[in-house]
Amino acid sequence: MHPSRILIIDPDVELAENLIQRLVAGGYRALAVGSGQEGLAVVLAEPPDVLLLDVQIQDMDALDALDRLRDHAPRMRIICLIGHGASVTGIEAMEGGAFDFLDKPLDVGLLLEKITAVVQ
Repeated sequence: MHPSRILIIDPDVELAENLIQRLVAGGYRALAVGSGQEGLAVVLAEPPDVLLLDVQIQDMDALDALDRLRDHAPRMRIICLIGHGASVTGIEAMEGGAFDFLDKPLDVGLLLEKITAVVQ
């Protein structure tokens, strides 16, 4: 079985790089982009198994992005990352089709547990 592909859409480059390192160390293939439009392009080209979506992306409404991404890859599992002051709550994200959500600052151990549960 091939390693699960994980796409991170988050404008926080430092966080994304840290997550990529942890995910690759855990045996996953990971890619990060900084905008919703870039993420949509990746999903259209080759949908990942899991998407980590920061709901505070600047170039798209988070719920609209969630809807569009799920339309293009209905089997993809989406975990939303909810930062302090986000206009979208975790419950709204799950009602919009997210599999799960995590609050920022992230507990990376918990995130890895959720990803493992999603891909099994």
